[in-house]
Amino acid sequence: MKDTSRSTLPLAPYLALSRELSELIVPVRPRADFQAQLYRSLTDQARQRPANVALLPLPEIEPAAGISTRFARWVVTAPAQDRRWVWGAAAVGSAVSLAGLVTYVWRRRGSRAA
Repeated sequence: MKDTSRSTLPLAPYLALSRELSELIVPVRPRADFQAQLYRSLTDQARQRPANVALLPLPEIEPAAGISTRFARWVVTAPAQDRRWVWGAAAVGSAVSLAGLVTYVWRRRGSRAA
């Protein structure tokens, strides 16, 4: 019977190669002047950006989608109390869609039973 507990490939050469490579690779840190310039650049951009603008840029919306870019930007930047009616309209639209789906399923089941 064969001894299957031993590996057919010797690992010693690979471990030695791993040790040699780890001695060659040295961690690199960015220069202090680059870090300072990057920090200044990011903080300047953050100060220039208005607080009520969304963090992700809003892509331009095609007119074929049925919603204007101006309206979409207003929804994103409007205060929460002004957006309540948008949430209400979305809820009503979802309810109507669900009611239509339930009606369709009931009618299909009724026509099969008959």
